[in-house]
Amino acid sequence: MDAKIDYGQEGMRRDIESLHRDIQALDHKIDLGLNALRGEMKSMEQRTDASLAGLRGEMRAMESRLDTKIDSVGREIGYVKWYAASAVPATALVLGLLNYLKA
Repeated sequence: MDAKIDYGQEGMRRDIESLHRDIQALDHKIDLGLNALRGEMKSMEQRTDASLAGLRGEMRAMESRLDTKIDSVGREIGYVKWYAASAVPATALVLGLLNYLKA
């Protein structure tokens, strides 16, 4: 009977050691998986940062082009105002001369 008990205790000890090794192996696999996920997250973060930097650059370029167009339109409006301001008196002068010559 004592031999049977000793065998049972020895078997349980081996089972516990086997479970302990399995747990260590799973723990190691989990660590590897977590490290891989951390690396992937870091890589994704770097790609996202690069994409954001690219978008910021594109936005600045678009803003610059828009500012250039706004300045150009402002100059054109200034030319039109100047032309209109100078054309009205000239037209009035020509019409006045025509009326004078008719009379």
